[in-house]
Amino acid sequence: RAELEESRFIEPLLGGFSDVADGHGEGILTDEDGLILLRPSRPDDVGSMLGGEEVARLERPGDGDVFLFREVPDGQLQLTYRVSVPGPSWRVLVLMPYSLVLEQAMGMAIPLLIVLIALGGVLIAASALMITRVTVPIRELADAANRIAEGHLEYPIPAGGGDESGRLGTSLETLGRRLRRRLDELSLLLSVSRAVLEGMELRETVPPILEGCILATGADGARAVLDWGDRPVTFAAGALAEVMAPLDAQVLAMVRRQGRVVIEHLERAKAAFDLGDVEGKLGALIAIPLKAGRDSVRGVLWMAYPGAHRFHDEELAFLSALVGQAEVAIYNARLFEAARDERERLSAILAGTTDPILVTDRYDRLLLMNPAAEKLFGFKADEVQGRPISEVVDVPALTELLHTPPGDETNREIEMEDGRVYYANASWLSDSAGGGKVIVLRDITHLKELDEMKSQFVSTVSHDLRSPLTYMRGYATMIGLVGELNEKQAAYAEKILMGIDQMTDLIEKILDSSRYAPESGYELEREPCDVSDVIKNVVSSHQAQAAAKNITLTAEIAPDIPIAFVDSLMIQRALNNLVDNAIKYTQDGGRVIVRAEAEGDRLVLSVSDNGRGISQADQKHLFERFFRVRHKDTINIKGSGLGLFIVRSIARLHGGDAWVKSKLGEGSTFYIGIPLRGDEPTPSDAQRV
Repeated sequence: RAELEESRFIEPLLGGFSDVADGHGEGILTDEDGLILLRPSRPDDVGSMLGGEEVARLERPGDGDVFLFREVPDGQLQLTYRVSVPGPSWRVLVLMPYSLVLEQAMGMAIPLLIVLIALGGVLIAASALMITRVTVPIRELADAANRIAEGHLEYPIPAGGGDESGRLGTSLETLGRRLRRRLDELSLLLSVSRAVLEGMELRETVPPILEGCILATGADGARAVLDWGDRPVTFAAGALAEVMAPLDAQVLAMVRRQGRVVIEHLERAKAAFDLGDVEGKLGALIAIPLKAGRDSVRGVLWMAYPGAHRFHDEELAFLSALVGQAEVAIYNARLFEAARDERERLSAILAGTTDPILVTDRYDRLLLMNPAAEKLFGFKADEVQGRPISEVVDVPALTELLHTPPGDETNREIEMEDGRVYYANASWLSDSAGGGKVIVLRDITHLKELDEMKSQFVSTVSHDLRSPLTYMRGYATMIGLVGELNEKQAAYAEKILMGIDQMTDLIEKILDSSRYAPESGYELEREPCDVSDVIKNVVSSHQAQAAAKNITLTAEIAPDIPIAFVDSLMIQRALNNLVDNAIKYTQDGGRVIVRAEAEGDRLVLSVSDNGRGISQADQKHLFERFFRVRHKDTINIKGSGLGLFIVRSIARLHGGDAWVKSKLGEGSTFYIGIPLRGDEPTPSDAQRV
């Protein structure tokens, strides 16, 4: 055993124990079993064992260095620290009040906190300064961008330095300048376009375009040279315009050869131009062809500068837009000139036409009257233009014709109050022309008078010829009673009788055509009629004529044909004419069919053949008086051209109509359609082809 307090090896340890927390704590040295070897603060405990469960736990071997807070009997916390001693299995325990630990910690933390607060303030100030230097330019740039977006380009944009915000400001300033330039160009182009749209003549549209070219490019002169038919047309603007004039022909010839011409240094292009007196006065030029179509060059628009000039893509693009406006102006001017010429030509034609002409729009408002119409109705065109025609022209028949829908009959005879008769023809204008109608009135009063005189003459002559023909036929039939005739004499007498019969038939048809014409006022003798009996009589009476040409003549009568209220003799006469024509114009060995059927409240009679057929051109005139189809195969067929006219007249007297369907080489079918009830006549149908 040794006295540790006197050992020179323990002196450093004792010095350390005395310095623990300036005497507020204590140190203890124990062996591996917890036996106290050294305790300066309580020497009496040397040789005794450590007490307390927590301290004993600190003394357990193998635990290494340990910190432990424990509560002492006075209720305070104590920090216990165990350190293993190198070499022997001894332990050093350091016991210190926790309040002292806190005082030391606070002594260290407060200066550190002050340092941290000072550093934080410096950082905050630096950050605020840096943020201010960044955000203020960005805010200003954002405001500038908003002004640009709203179209306020007159405000300056703050210039920046070499950083990102500075470069952004420079970009915005460049953008603003370009936008201002672009808006100026668009404004200029808009004013030029308005001038082109508002003007129709070149003197109204080309000068604004030249002024726009000068403003857009800074040129000192601009000229437009146009090949306008038999004369060149020239327009000029700017201070150099007169100086440029001698080069017009050369520039036009060059653009015809190679299209657009751009010369930035005219002195270097002396080989291409004969400058003459212009040398030294012009330094650069640009010439763009003016086209009337895709390929044809109708002129040139060119500009010049007193010195050399570099042409940028933006200038060239804007000049192309202005040249496009110039081409539109040229096109509009040509259209306007052509329309004006056509209008003057039309006005001259209308003024020289003796037939009254009225033109209305789709709403029946009067658009145009020629002098003849003004004289007829007693109005000046300027006084009534744009008014409904029913308010201007008090002629019911003419107003009714105006309201006729497309496709219906548009021809009508109109009798005026003074007794004059006009033939009115209405034609529809196409939708591309604005719709409406054109009405042409032709004075046919003298033709009506001639027709009346002709009808009276024909009727009189026909009546006067009937008696001589009757005598001639009577005496011709009695020639054989006077004496026996030889074969040649009998043939001559037979031909005389045939001629008399043909003349008699012609006279009868002429009288019938006058009697049954719509204007004759003929009254039918209607009575209940079995149409099947009429058809059988017609077929029976023509069997011999059909047999002579080996033609099959049959009748097809529908079983449901009702009794019709018609003039049976007139119906029979109409069918006789149709069957007679069918047999005449059908080749030998053909067939003819007479049909009757009911279609609703209408009776339809038809005669079909498989003859030569009729062309579309001839079908339009078949039912006209004295019209006959001229063909080499029918030149020897006798006829007057009145049979079909009589057929249609009879049908219309019954309130119906007649029409034909035919095709060359396949035959023809003639129809008669009449109402079954004659007390309620129906409007006549249009001819069906």
